[in-house]
Amino acid sequence: MLLQLEGSGMVGNWLFREVLERLLDLVTVPVKQALCQEKTTHSSELVQNCCHLLARVVAELASQSSGTDEDLQGPCGRVLHTTPSRFTRTNQSRTWNTGNGSPDAICFSVDRPGIVIAGVCVYGGVGTYEYELELLDDQNNTGNDPSHTQRWNSLEMARGTFGADDCVADVAEVKFDRPVPIKENVKYAVRLRNHGGRTSNGDGGLSSVKGPDGATFSFSTCSLSFNGTTQTRGQIPQILYYSNPQDSESQQTSKAWAELQACKCTLSMTSAIIQRCNDLMALARERAEDQIATEVLGNACVLTTLLPLILAHISPLATLDPRSGVQVLNLIQELLPHVAALNSLSSNMHQSTGSLDSVGGQDSQGYFQPSSTNTTSHHYAWVESDHPYKPATVSNYRVSFPESVKWLCIEFDPQCGTAQAEDSLQLYIPSLPTSSSVAKGTTDDSEGDTSPVPYWPILQKFNRGSNSWPQTAIVLPGNEVIFSLETASDYVKDEKACFYGFRCLVVGYEWHTNPGEGLKHLETELAFLGGMCAASLMKKDLLLPPVSVEEMDEDMDVVEEVAQHVYKSHSALLSKGFALANPPTITQALEGILPFSFR
Repeated sequence: MLLQLEGSGMVGNWLFREVLERLLDLVTVPVKQALCQEKTTHSSELVQNCCHLLARVVAELASQSSGTDEDLQGPCGRVLHTTPSRFTRTNQSRTWNTGNGSPDAICFSVDRPGIVIAGVCVYGGVGTYEYELELLDDQNNTGNDPSHTQRWNSLEMARGTFGADDCVADVAEVKFDRPVPIKENVKYAVRLRNHGGRTSNGDGGLSSVKGPDGATFSFSTCSLSFNGTTQTRGQIPQILYYSNPQDSESQQTSKAWAELQACKCTLSMTSAIIQRCNDLMALARERAEDQIATEVLGNACVLTTLLPLILAHISPLATLDPRSGVQVLNLIQELLPHVAALNSLSSNMHQSTGSLDSVGGQDSQGYFQPSSTNTTSHHYAWVESDHPYKPATVSNYRVSFPESVKWLCIEFDPQCGTAQAEDSLQLYIPSLPTSSSVAKGTTDDSEGDTSPVPYWPILQKFNRGSNSWPQTAIVLPGNEVIFSLETASDYVKDEKACFYGFRCLVVGYEWHTNPGEGLKHLETELAFLGGMCAASLMKKDLLLPPVSVEEMDEDMDVVEEVAQHVYKSHSALLSKGFALANPPTITQALEGILPFSFR
């Protein structure tokens, strides 16, 4: 990968490897200088930003290598398409009332596969608008037949604001956080709840429009629309989408090759970072008699921020791909002995000086300090709706613990469920304050920002039967969570339907951290990831990865049939086994290499 850099009198092409080495110098040189008790040359803010940048790059590579990244490239590239307006004319007199959040909705379907919805265009006007945009699908999937009962299921939701500066000819683009792939000839609905002044609107609606890629979108009136939008007039004039034709055989091979290359880059970058950390650990062990060494490493951003984030990002890759799991285990084998040795030396120093150990005890003033590994909590609350829940209501339940609580654990009752897809539970957590807002609040308390803290929706909406509700505990950051149960009018007249609602236990956990304990937490992270890799490699249904891209193209059923035929025809050749010089190592087995003996 070549990077062109200009500025500061420096013009030229850089390899990404060279950029990586420079970034690693920025995050490791200050630690070496601190270990040698020299003056540091880089600011802590620069080091922290570099650590987050490196972690973000590894996260993107790991996402691509594991196939979890949405493939929006396609043969036509990542091009955002916009349908023509479904209206033949626009009323720009701005007389359309937003209804203070009353929903405008329209149904649509598309005639081809490979369409991914990115958002819609909406009409605006003067001032600022707060919107809630939602994409839903019809669970009955019976096409455009108006006679059937529609049962809507939420797929994606976005909230935000837009103003006159975001509009072109009174039309603004509103996008989802994540593009949503849709199926051909299945009815979907887009629902818009808008808060603000009056807006423009469209008239003379068309029943269908053809996008720039040839995809035909058909529109019809939606039962979710209560603010006047129909197929002939109203809001939501255009749809934003990506077009990805079905993968051909060559495209699938290219995608597999790209994932393989991303995997190699992820492990190579991870190896370079861990090698730098190994050098720091070796230098610290040379100065182990000086207590400052463990304190420096325990507070170093490269060990408290970068390395834990890297381990978290590569864990899915290490557990899904056996070859990657072995390489990660080798990296852990190099790093873990250094970390464990430094923690052991630090513990011995604390015991010899009579200081408080991290396993819990009394401090110098006689107060009990809880253990950092303590899993017992005194903060818990049961949250539940009415049983049965009430229709056509919005019920909010807020749980807030003291600020000492840093993590929330939520366990849902197995009885949780709703009768209709429109009846759903959404979880919200408060957004983190920005650095600017924190600075403002600390410098001027009398005129602090009194605007309410925004809450962000997390996870998907939970509705219907138990299969769509969490079966295991959910862990959330912070000390506050809001449960919002939204229910529609009761149209399901089934006595066997579940009208239970929800019930859950919320447990808050405190997190007592002391300065300089980064190495202890890192040892826990390394041991946990090593256990994940070992468990994945001991699975009975372990599938060995392909050795090459050519092997990906092979029909494994045909290969197995040929192997069975050869074994049956020439079984005597294998009666004494393979002529191996020694049993293959796990790396040789994963690489498809057998150490044959030629004697």
